Amino acid sequence: MSRKTQKKLKVVVIVLVCLSSLYMGWPQQAADFVGEIVDAVQGAAPDFEGGLPSVSHPIAPGEVPDSFNPVDFDGNLEVHFIDVGNADSILIKCDGEAALIDAGENDCGDLVVNYLKDQGITKLKYAVGTHPHSDHIGGLDNVINELAVEVALLPAKEHTTKTYQNVLTAIRDNKTTLITPDTGDNFYVGGAKFTVLSPDREWDDLNNNSIVLYLENGEDSFLFTGDAEIQAEDVMLDAGIVPEADVLKVGHHGSSTSTGYRWLWTVMPKYCVIPCGDGNKYGHPHKEVMSRLSDHSKVNGTVVYRSDKNGNIVAYSSGDGNIQFSAAKGSGWSWASA
Repeated sequence: MSRKTQKKLKVVVIVLVCLSSLYMGWPQQAADFVGEIVDAVQGAAPDFEGGLPSVSHPIAPGEVPDSFNPVDFDGNLEVHFIDVGNADSILIKCDGEAALIDAGENDCGDLVVNYLKDQGITKLKYAVGTHPHSDHIGGLDNVINELAVEVALLPAKEHTTKTYQNVLTAIRDNKTTLITPDTGDNFYVGGAKFTVLSPDREWDDLNNNSIVLYLENGEDSFLFTGDAEIQAEDVMLDAGIVPEADVLKVGHHGSSTSTGYRWLWTVMPKYCVIPCGDGNKYGHPHKEVMSRLSDHSKVNGTVVYRSDKNGNIVAYSSGDGNIQFSAAKGSGWSWASA
């Protein structure tokens, strides 16, 4: 029996135990959910959507301290989830090289540049704009204008906004190489390898055109999803190219349109990070996603971080299967430990 099969069977046992305690409360849903998990172990693709009740859960109990305490770290890779409000910006540092995935809104450009400089970054091997929405590429022109960026990665789907044109102008003016990546392409930052999982087509919806990246550093793995929604998730899942990952960047700031049950139970993350803004007008993260994460956490002990509660979040990887985290405020939360 393979390690992956053993892991899935273990999940089944834990799920059955957990659900047995809940069975009297919602018997039909429990029975259906158990059946779906068993089908997944037997090789069928489960359809979890709507299979469990949507309830709201707290994310971080107690008071949140203000101090930032980096871990004692001698590994080779750091992933910084920069707090840029209800937007994305992620710095990857590995073996003396660096890459940036997104750069927040237009008014976050200086914040991102200053954060990178504070980290000693003067050059980026790659700057990725996952898709042309301003909450992902708004500050990217600042980054390209202020730092030496070797290669910019953008999806094929173009946009007509001034924000998008500013990014293209910065790429042209600074003679930065522009690449539109294809699925299966590999890029290296130090000893870590990125693999492009999506998009494999041009979608009408800009979110589904997000460049989805899988990062491997030895035994440690990360999955960065941009704003890819469930339709794009399903395309990747149906293609059989979605690997398990230790850390999942939750899609679309925790919107209910992303991070479906099927996606979660394929990726099987140990940690999830939600980039979202405090009191944002969209209500991110949505209660549906928090419910899905709660269900996953109760079975797998998944720890959830979110920038509106934790501020800047940093993952440290030595490639040995033991990823560590630090956060500017508070700590991650697992419903399994509630």
